Amino acid sequence: MPSNDSDTNMDNPESAMATSPAVPATPNSKAAPAVVYSVKQPAILIFDSLSGPSRSSVVRTLREYLQVEWDVKKAEAEGPRTFDKDGIRGANPRVPQQTNYSDCGIYILQYVESFFEKPIIDYSIPVKGLADWFPDDRVQKKRAELRELILELQTRLNPDLKYDPTQDGCLSMQAQQ
Repeated sequence: MPSNDSDTNMDNPESAMATSPAVPATPNSKAAPAVVYSVKQPAILIFDSLSGPSRSSVVRTLREYLQVEWDVKKAEAEGPRTFDKDGIRGANPRVPQQTNYSDCGIYILQYVESFFEKPIIDYSIPVKGLADWFPDDRVQKKRAELRELILELQTRLNPDLKYDPTQDGCLSMQAQQ
């Protein structure tokens, strides 16, 4: 099985750019809470719902893009900066996987939602704990949730536009009376 961790290795948290202890809340606990170190460092994370070969070329391309953007837009005012694998590490963490070839967009939306609901605390590479980031059934319900949201917004924002599922799912303007 190909490595799915990263193009670099950072197992030593002391080598991180900045660390600060964060103690999780544990109400009604008599034992001292475990200390969790929050590691903040630049990283390129590839959330791939169809695992396959290494994505190191994608990370390299993104670093090259960032380098060109910096050189063109910021280097003159803020000085040179190097976007190499020592400065911005790349990883392809294990994340929930789709079981077909049609749900990649749904998984992207779920990754973004989960990223904001349960932010990654430790960016040490390899990034761990994302394989069960969300349950499979949550993705299965995502299409219906999105459909309901779109229809609700359509009704609220443009009540004259009616959805008629008997008309091949087409939207039509209802005659004004």
